[in-house]
Amino acid sequence: MITIVIDGLGLIGGSLAMGIRKQWPNAKIYAVDTNRASLEFAKVQGIIDDGCDTLEDITRQADFIILATSVDLILTHLNVLSQLKLKRGAIVTDVGSTKKEIMEYSEPLIHQGISFIGGHPMAGSQRSGIHAARSDLFQEANYFLIPHDEDIMSEQAMGQIKELLNGLGVCWKQLSAEAHDRIVGQLSHLPHILAAGLVNRTKCEAEQMHFPIQYASSGFKSTTRIAASDPQMWTAILQSNSDILIEDIERFESYLDEMKTALQKGDMEYICRYFRQAKAIRINLDQDKTYNSDRFR
Repeated sequence: MITIVIDGLGLIGGSLAMGIRKQWPNAKIYAVDTNRASLEFAKVQGIIDDGCDTLEDITRQADFIILATSVDLILTHLNVLSQLKLKRGAIVTDVGSTKKEIMEYSEPLIHQGISFIGGHPMAGSQRSGIHAARSDLFQEANYFLIPHDEDIMSEQAMGQIKELLNGLGVCWKQLSAEAHDRIVGQLSHLPHILAAGLVNRTKCEAEQMHFPIQYASSGFKSTTRIAASDPQMWTAILQSNSDILIEDIERFESYLDEMKTALQKGDMEYICRYFRQAKAIRINLDQDKTYNSDRFR
């Protein structure tokens, strides 16, 4: 019988617990969370077997430990785990949205013979907490795995993680930590900055021009949906990936400057090409299922 500890019982941690329970009904699933109401709800619903509020109380017999808190807490809890005596053969993984720092903080575990595999499922919601969790959250989502090059057991550990989470229906992708942080910086982190910026700037314009922001159309709401995400979580993510995001912002600023110049010059050809290219890419994003590679760096 396998024993799994999930540290953090929010949207992602709760959804992982549901998915694992569905595939492995006899597994022992324990959770760590400071929110006792979340633990009680998950226990009553049969999502977990039991829970507590500290890692020290529950990790020593775990076969798998999944760190599903915010990035800053993942770093802190990796330091905690490195001071504990974990079960021989235990595998530690995480679901953090950045990887470079997390992989560095996990090195003491590797030196102790504990496998750590960085992980990041590209799925989520603007909603948060255990009540928003669902077992199909990760269906067809890309799930990144980042191994330690110096860990000779990493291939075996990744295989065991894939087996544990096979019921989630994800598409596995293997990357280096640097490649991961650059990719998600563009695909996830920068869009969150832009969405929040658009909402904040629009609110300022609404106040200055005396119109209610509730006039916003469905297009504005769709574009800015992710601005409703957890502010503390995103503060920690951006702090952890700040160097890459500064570069991304600077490049995007230059891209906006090109549009500004086209508008000033009345360059309708550039503007039409700008929208035509975006339309084609966006349509293909929903339709193209041909990319199946599970490894790139």
